[in-house]
Amino acid sequence: MLMDFLIFSNSCNTVLVKQLLNALRDIPGYGECRQAEATVRFHSDKEPFVEVLDNVRGRRCIVLACLSNNSQGSVNDHGMAILALLDALRRANAKIETLVLPYIPYARQDRRKGERTDRTAITAELFPRLLTCAAPQLPHVCALEPHDVHIEGFFQCPFDRIPVIHEFVHPIKEIYRGSDKIVVVSPDRGGWERVSALATMLGTEQPIAWIDKRRLKPGEAKAHQLVGEVADCDAVLVDDMIDTAGSMCEAARIMREEGARRVIACVVHGLFSGPALERIQNSDFEQVLVTSSVEQRPEVLACDKIRAIPVGGLLAKAIQRHVAGESLRELGKQTTCPSKTC
Repeated sequence: MLMDFLIFSNSCNTVLVKQLLNALRDIPGYGECRQAEATVRFHSDKEPFVEVLDNVRGRRCIVLACLSNNSQGSVNDHGMAILALLDALRRANAKIETLVLPYIPYARQDRRKGERTDRTAITAELFPRLLTCAAPQLPHVCALEPHDVHIEGFFQCPFDRIPVIHEFVHPIKEIYRGSDKIVVVSPDRGGWERVSALATMLGTEQPIAWIDKRRLKPGEAKAHQLVGEVADCDAVLVDDMIDTAGSMCEAARIMREEGARRVIACVVHGLFSGPALERIQNSDFEQVLVTSSVEQRPEVLACDKIRAIPVGGLLAKAIQRHVAGESLRELGKQTTCPSKTC
């Protein structure tokens, strides 16, 4: 069966769209997939304007929602743009196959917990609800590594989590080629499952370590102390997100003080806001690996300590498995070599 999907995105020139398209076209039967014609831009006051230029009546479409801060707008601007795009497709009678969320925004506020009271919004639940308002018949959503696994329960349609941690295996082995001791470290107790999975894939015999991190206020934490052994080891700090990089860089400093030979970080979503770049440049990290789930600013890409791992190929495989009715969790058991399209 010919899979001639139209690919829509709220960021028409993003690197990830090109990665996804190239990877899809390499899959047998998907060669006719193409980026759809659409206008997605902002008025001077950042109000989004969306116009679907292709005739999409009855056409199978895939929507890639690129939601992060960049030169075109904030996460709020792009969030509203994707809602407008979904609404435009619904009104044009398109058949949306799936909505792909490389990065789920608003996920850090996933419970009623504030600085002084519990009278807070749960934006992690509000955003999925808004998606359903824009596209009530949305059949499926898939996302890379949500901030917390229970977030998938906030979606009112079938949701699949796309495993991504295996994409770091080859880069880690390249950096630590010949290393006899690699220890995988979690920045807090909540990341234990993610860290355990990566340690198994790397085949390391070193016990897992973790950082005792204290939450100062929402969005701000401080690394306190190391639990476990990193002395005379090459350390890999693993997390789902890096924002201002304060606690991550502090964790790297602690590990070096505890005798780690080298320290790298593997992070799924690189937000790099505020003083993040300066902190990383002056940190004890040898390298910080992130995926291409978030479109990076030129100054981030120019930082010699930051390396982006392409995940367009992983998203293409996830789409292929979803269309075929196969499990997306199986992707986590595969490791892929770096390439131009993956």
